[in-house]
Amino acid sequence: MRRLILTWRGRMITAGLIAAGILTLVLMPQGRQLIAALGDLLTHAELLRQQVENLGQAGPPIYVAIQVAQVVLAPIPGEVSGLVGGYLFGGWAAFIYSTIGLTIGSVLAFFAGRFIGNMFPERFRAGETYKKFNRLVEGRDFLLPLILFVFPGFPKDSLSYLLGASDMDWRLFTIIAGLGRVPGTLVLSFQGAQVYNHDWRGLILFTLAAGAVFVPMFLFRHRLVTAIAAREAKR
Repeated sequence: MRRLILTWRGRMITAGLIAAGILTLVLMPQGRQLIAALGDLLTHAELLRQQVENLGQAGPPIYVAIQVAQVVLAPIPGEVSGLVGGYLFGGWAAFIYSTIGLTIGSVLAFFAGRFIGNMFPERFRAGETYKKFNRLVEGRDFLLPLILFVFPGFPKDSLSYLLGASDMDWRLFTIIAGLGRVPGTLVLSFQGAQVYNHDWRGLILFTLAAGAVFVPMFLFRHRLVTAIAAREAKR
């Protein structure tokens, strides 16, 4: 009987992970981008890897610069560049390079938002939306912005500009942007590395495990943000 229960629980957990992975690929924009990026990698994989290896020591700085540009200018989806980085440099190296580039890009976007906000203070600071948002991040409150950076599917690049227009301290923002992007960056980097190693079983399991965490966050994001915002507003 106990063995039957354990088997039943194992099947339920497996089914839940599979469902989470399917939801990740179908419901979330990142999932569709991941599928497209995987197709591109498989089509031009060896050529792309060889071109980067030919760059030598210039490869990592160029990749960091690409990650900076995709935050500030958004020429390519961040999910695609993160996945490609894992394929080109390996999981941990790509995670480090991406974290550096994304953090620098976020800080640049933050200061750009601050510059624009200071140039047009009446337009930005007089609005009721700005006042409500600014109250949530004034002082050293960090929980809500950190949660928004962690959320899959949330426009983190736009958030960097918006936080720059607020009264948030840039040093606090740097910490929030760096830490908040860690989960998604880590997942994409190792997914790309698993594609290069042809570790399809590991890729599937890793994607399912990530989906089990990120899909509930994505589905209940509005409820969670509302609850946190209400708590912060009462402080």
